[in-house]
Amino acid sequence: AGALHGARPVAAGVGVVVAAGSLAASRWSLAHDQGGILSFWVSFPRVLLLAVALVVARRSGSFVAGLHASWLSGAAALVAVVVVGVPEAILWAQRRAGYLSTGDAIPPTWQAAVLDVLRPEFLIGMAAFWTMAALGGAAIGVALPERRSRPS
Repeated sequence: AGALHGARPVAAGVGVVVAAGSLAASRWSLAHDQGGILSFWVSFPRVLLLAVALVVARRSGSFVAGLHASWLSGAAALVAVVVVGVPEAILWAQRRAGYLSTGDAIPPTWQAAVLDVLRPEFLIGMAAFWTMAALGGAAIGVALPERRSRPS
């Protein structure tokens, strides 16, 4: 419980960073006609979760602690994607810019745009990529040799 408690602030931080990044990616993409932000949703949180798992596993010496911290952070990232994605999808639909996820086609309604963000294949796909990063980060974290303290 103590390790999980320590992971909560990290998870909250990851959630905030993913939310801010999603908003920035959406607005930049919208302003520059660059299409959707699905690649951001898959790649950016994956890097963060790999780092969380690696650092926690390295510091604690526990693969499981790294996974717990990164999975909690992944849950926060998924919430951030949805919380930011839903209103952004509506904005994209209102501006006739296409679907937020891929940028292709124009949703017939704002409801269709929202449902696109909530598509199970996107959410499960993101979770799968993020889980692979968490597993890799935790494995690397426990595999790194211990640092030796320098004599003073």
